[in-house]
Amino acid sequence: MTARTRAVIYALLLIAFTAPVSLDPGARTFAPGPDTRLYLWTLGWDLHALKTDPLHIFNANIFFPETQSLAYSEHLIGAALLALPRYASHNTLSNSALSYSIF
Repeated sequence: MTARTRAVIYALLLIAFTAPVSLDPGARTFAPGPDTRLYLWTLGWDLHALKTDPLHIFNANIFFPETQSLAYSEHLIGAALLALPRYASHNTLSNSALSYSIF
């Protein structure tokens, strides 16, 4: 068995075992639930704030009019910095789930 054949088999198994996320990474997550929604919202806010107004990243809109409300939970700025190039590359790909799945 050649290395190319093994790579193709591995890729097919990877897609099969991670379906349906691998088939639609922008709309699906591995563990849908409240924690996942909070994580994706936080990541989405971080990506939005880093792209539009990075100096006010902690002034999230979740508890408006409270200021600095991103500091109430995990801020995920490290993950956002890894996902930012994909998020900022094209407006049609400005999807936090897709950005997180791809990085």
